[in-house]
Amino acid sequence: MSRVRAAHTALAIAAALLVSACDPQSPFGLPLKASNGRCGQTGVFARDRQQVLQCKAGRYRKLMSLQRASQLIAEYQRGQSVPSQSLGVLLVGDSFATSLFPGIQAVREVDPSVTPHNAAVIGCGIGRGGWSRGTGVEQPLATACTKRDEGIQFMIRERSPRVAVVAGGLWDVTDRRIDGDEAWRAIGDPIYDNYLISEALHLIDLLSSAGLSVVWTTSPHWEPSYVPALLMGPPPYAEADPARADRYNEIIRAAVAQRPAVLLVDLAAFMQTLPGGEFAPTLRTDGVHLNPEGSRRVAE
Repeated sequence: MSRVRAAHTALAIAAALLVSACDPQSPFGLPLKASNGRCGQTGVFARDRQQVLQCKAGRYRKLMSLQRASQLIAEYQRGQSVPSQSLGVLLVGDSFATSLFPGIQAVREVDPSVTPHNAAVIGCGIGRGGWSRGTGVEQPLATACTKRDEGIQFMIRERSPRVAVVAGGLWDVTDRRIDGDEAWRAIGDPIYDNYLISEALHLIDLLSSAGLSVVWTTSPHWEPSYVPALLMGPPPYAEADPARADRYNEIIRAAVAQRPAVLLVDLAAFMQTLPGGEFAPTLRTDGVHLNPEGSRRVAE
């Protein structure tokens, strides 16, 4: 299977996550809008007379020409005509990434060739080492976190995925103590921010060097529910500060800007537009993970 088809399928997955219902009477099923015109829902697509548009920061921005979109659709459909070809999607991140699994499975209804694989590690952020105060507990990151790359490389060898979807962020917005640094730091601290962007770039390079197309989703806000049975400390939790998740997303955008081949999906903005908002009980019941219904809703 070509990397071109993998990239196109990555775009299809992003569309499945974000695109709302479109006008079936217009080309590509996209409504006619003006470039730079106002829009309400981040991530939705539209078109003008020559360009495919996408809503970003309240305005429709040019994404690609209609001619290029036609080429991509035609090439993708040609790839779909070969049912024996299977395209693996590797989930990378923490337990939030794992909660996307039912949603990626739902993509199979659109593209039966898509097969999800899980390389996410519970309790592990993008930053691999050091200590964390996540959910009120001060502790070193688990060995599984520091050896995350080995697990990813094993899954790539064994499953041969072509697309990686990176999701999560909670464990990167906790208070952290980086290896070789005795100070506790939090996102927004220049030293920690530089560390995190270097870790994000490392992960992107690890995945892309293995031939995977990388899709990175922005982080929603977090409100962990206190469950003593899960060995959590009592709240309040520093990672529940919305400003921390917002800063994380700024850092991820900065990393993606350095790796133009990466597709950034604004999952956080999309979740905020759903009925009841990003913390609706139908979406997340514990303030962190998508429940099965929520995961499927995100993938509609």
